[in-house]
Amino acid sequence: DARARPQSEELVSAMAAFKAANPGCAFEDFVRFDSPNDWIDAGPGESSGGRLSERMARAGNLWRSLWDETPALPALEQRPLFNAE
Repeated sequence: DARARPQSEELVSAMAAFKAANPGCAFEDFVRFDSPNDWIDAGPGESSGGRLSERMARAGNLWRSLWDETPALPALEQRPLFNAE
């Protein structure tokens, strides 16, 4: 977790922009958008629309922690991640 956190700037930026563009969204919505392989669609006869993969549902998951800590912020208001020059 300590090693991955500094490398997560791009993910946090995407989360902030997603939250700003989708008020009231949930972590599961972001996972379906950004990491579709980590969303398992409901099978026949299941009442829910699906669920998180085991990796994303695991306690202490870095993505979940970052999601909980990240405020909504439109991409235009974020500082650039890369130097365009």
